[in-house]
Amino acid sequence: MDDVAPYESGSFYKRELPCIVSLLQDLDVRDISLIVIDGFVYLDDEGGYGLGEHLYECLECRSWA
Repeated sequence: MDDVAPYESGSFYKRELPCIVSLLQDLDVRDISLIVIDGFVYLDDEGGYGLGEHLYECLECRSWA
């Protein structure tokens, strides 16, 4: 993928999420029951979102039809 964002501490999703979403666009995600992400859902006790939560929200909010 071109134009991948640089690494930013605490914002790993900015670099990785577009790549994951790009891969998933070629699949019917309704047939996928599990996606394993080596990343946090929450970054801290205050509920700061990590890559896992950003991906979850992206999948929940997007129309994949």
